[in-house]
Amino acid sequence: MDKVKLQDLEKVLEPLFYYWKQKRQSKESFGVFTNRMGFEKLKEYVEKWEGPVAAPTRHNLQLFADRETYEAMEESAKLQNKTAHQLAMEVIRNYVAANQNGKDDSFH
Repeated sequence: MDKVKLQDLEKVLEPLFYYWKQKRQSKESFGVFTNRMGFEKLKEYVEKWEGPVAAPTRHNLQLFADRETYEAMEESAKLQNKTAHQLAMEVIRNYVAANQNGKDDSFH
């Protein structure tokens, strides 16, 4: 890794940039990061590189409500020391669980 051939740049830089993105300190530049990590540790990381770790799939459910419903949800959440999002997710989980168990027909 002392001298990298032009055709091998991607093989060396990809793992280094990935490692920097994952392990850097807040607002730490690439140069400062590489100095902090040291040559041997970076070399070892490049040699062991097998590609980026796939991020777990995250499902995103956006809900739309009228202003009155949203404000009521937000107020209710504050009373429970939660965010409106946390409370909405709790309500949805409870609803789904109740329907999967055949317990609740109140929403139909």
